Amino acid sequence: MTSPPRGIGLRRGSFTHWTMNAVIAQLFPIIAARSGGFPFAVFAVLMAGQLLWVLYVMPETKGVPLKRMRDRLNMPPRGERTPAATA
Repeated sequence: MTSPPRGIGLRRGSFTHWTMNAVIAQLFPIIAARSGGFPFAVFAVLMAGQLLWVLYVMPETKGVPLKRMRDRLNMPPRGERTPAATA
């Protein structure tokens, strides 16, 4: 049995968050020592890119029922298998 889409999303989000947190924590002191204020500019640009991504690509989910969100994202109703999952 496969995990529901919500569980997969939570798992991927948590994995990505903690992985990037570890990468940044390890790289920042090294880059800062070698280049002065450059890392702050890099991370500022990355954060601006993230903000634009969230504003224009990610759907708003506040107050949206799960059924409507599934329809918006073209996801099958919970419990239904997709053709790829049956192969």
